[in-house]
Amino acid sequence: MPSYEHLISGYRVFKATTYKEKKELIVKRMEAGFAPTTLVITSSGMKMGPEFLFASSPGDLYVVRNFGGWVPANSGIAANGTMSIIEYAISVMKVNNVVVLGHSGCDAVKELMSNKYDDLLNTNDKDLKKILEKKDIGPLATWMLVGKEVKQAVLKHLSDKTFEEQCAACEQEVILVSIKNLLGYKFVQERVQQGMDIYGLLWNINEDNLLHFNPNTKHFEAVD
Repeated sequence: MPSYEHLISGYRVFKATTYKEKKELIVKRMEAGFAPTTLVITSSGMKMGPEFLFASSPGDLYVVRNFGGWVPANSGIAANGTMSIIEYAISVMKVNNVVVLGHSGCDAVKELMSNKYDDLLNTNDKDLKKILEKKDIGPLATWMLVGKEVKQAVLKHLSDKTFEEQCAACEQEVILVSIKNLLGYKFVQERVQQGMDIYGLLWNINEDNLLHFNPNTKHFEAVD
């Protein structure tokens, strides 16, 4: 793992190479004002940034990262700074596209699909509300509630599959739940009506391919 000194050394390399090569573009974008066209919601644990994955120029993307790249429902449960950033990008920056980007081997999905939070995830809504009001659980456990319905569905329909296969299914389904949750916010609905598009993508790291959710076939399909 890189030390702090390694990070500083890396900055010096960046300054002498990448920044030197793209300084003119970066300065031009800064002077023109930050006007990203696409909001990307993705995982903090993704090994490669969306800017590299999509070969984007500086300022093209507005990137939001959290544990898993998940979007909480408009219910107050697990709501956090993620939604304030998303609202800013959509309502103030007026991005044209929103991409919910997942990836294979996601640590958040593995955490969700483990048995660490089963008691909490299996709690009925009435008792869960009491637990949350008392603030008896930490932020990580609370965040796992975002994926509650996904885990329940995966275990119900894929009970005979291996843990790895269940996680792979969960990685896709949690993207769709995040999109559904996004559409539960009024500010998102308003922008969609104005023409903003929302996409679901999954980067399969081991197979080196990008999967796109096709709303017509209801399946994730490889991008050519």
